[in-house]
Formats: sequence, structure tokens, C-alpha cells
Amino acid sequence: YFAKDKYVLKISKNKEKLRHEVEMNDFLKDKLPVSKTVVYEEDNEYGYYLKTYVEGEPLISNKYLKDPYKLICLLKEALDKIHSVDVSNCQFINSYSKGNSFIHGDFCLPNVLVKDNKVSGFIDLNDAGVGDQYADYSWCIWSFEYNLKTKEYTPILLKELGIEFNQELFDKYIDVED
Repeated sequence: YFAKDKYVLKISKNKEKLRHEVEMNDFLKDKLPVSKTVVYEEDNEYGYYLKTYVEGEPLISNKYLKDPYKLICLLKEALDKIHSVDVSNCQFINSYSKGNSFIHGDFCLPNVLVKDNKVSGFIDLNDAGVGDQYADYSWCIWSFEYNLKTKEYTPILLKELGIEFNQELFDKYIDVED
């Protein structure tokens, strides 16, 4: 539930997952543009998480999908921000990858917000933690191709990210069916 672009209320039966989101946002509050916790409460059935609204438009917006080159620049900016988080005091480990960098864990276009042509925030950080950067690269590539409905710009994305495509790692981290 959204309240006047100021707050978001999430209600979930999966209290453990919701508590993890609270802990992750609290860990990242001075490191990345993420929601700030207002309050978290539980009852016998549900967890209730009231947090601040992160301003910005998701990269899945047509505005960005119509300009793949700008989209690539914003994806690089977003990944650079995430991967630069210091993990020396991070107690969160990504559940499906092993590595030594901070990762989003679900790095898809809808989870990156942009305002004034700059990355303004990140959402859905349930899988964030210390892990393998290629997990984020894999989800980025998949989401980029899926939303653009083409692989035409993927070589440019890879070059901008400074990586080579690794089919084995891609298959390891991507668990969606075409």
C-alpha cells in the first residue's frame, strides 16, 4: 500500500522474509538510496512493515526502454553503486551465490529507480547480501533482454559493464523459463 508518495506499507504472511527486508534496509540506510524503516510489527498471522517511499521511476518505464544506450548507462551506475558497498561489517549472505561482494540478488529493471536521469533508489532487496557479482550481472542481462525483447544491445551492455558473458554462470543464477 502506498501513502501519498511518502510511505509504503507491506503486509505479509512470510514474516521472516519481511523481517529480512527490514534488516537489509536498516543495514543499507547510509550506504545506498533505500527505504528507511518507520516501524515493523507482527501479530500471529502477519508482519507489517511501514517504510519510507523511495522516489523515482523504475527502469522498466517506456522512457528508458526506448533509449537502450541511456538504459545501459543507468544499469552500470546502479551496479557500480551496489557493488561498492563495503561488506566488512555485512552479516547478510546471499542465499544462492558465493562471493565476496555486496549484491542486490534480484537485479532487474523494475528494482532500480531513477529520478532526474540518475539512479535514485533500489527496492526489493530481499536477496541482497554478500555474494557473487555475476549473479547480479546475470539478472541484469536477463531483465535487459527480456524487457527490450531483443539481444541486439547486449554486447554493448557487456562492454559497458566490463564483463564477458559466461553461459555457465548465467544458467546457474537464472532460474526463469522463457
